[in-house]
Amino acid sequence: MTQIGVDTTLRYSIQLITTSSLLASKRKAGEVDLVDIRRAFSMFLDLKRSS
Repeated sequence: MTQIGVDTTLRYSIQLITTSSLLASKRKAGEVDLVDIRRAFSMFLDLKRSS
């Protein structure tokens, strides 16, 4: 998550955390796991990856 925050914007990182949290809730997990972060990261592009 730190590397994503360095490579992207703070706004994108916060939105990624929120989305990851929703994904973790959907699978009834007690905390956000790396799987949730990777899934959210693959679903949404930041400015650098979209161009």
